[in-house]
Amino acid sequence: MGVVINEAMNFGLLIIASGLVGSIGDLVKHEENGLVFPANNVSKLAECIRTIIKDESKRKKMR
Repeated sequence: MGVVINEAMNFGLLIIASGLVGSIGDLVKHEENGLVFPANNVSKLAECIRTIIKDESKRKKMR
């Protein structure tokens, strides 16, 4: 398991990660403290990014 997700969360960064990240299920709860998209699904990744760009209140809540 890499610690990149842990480090990013420690600095209050919003997490967008694929479901294949080693410990993502333990660390990120979709739409609660970040966004999780299916691996290799570029359209879902783009959707997650658009969601965060458009909705400032959601972005702040998940940080």
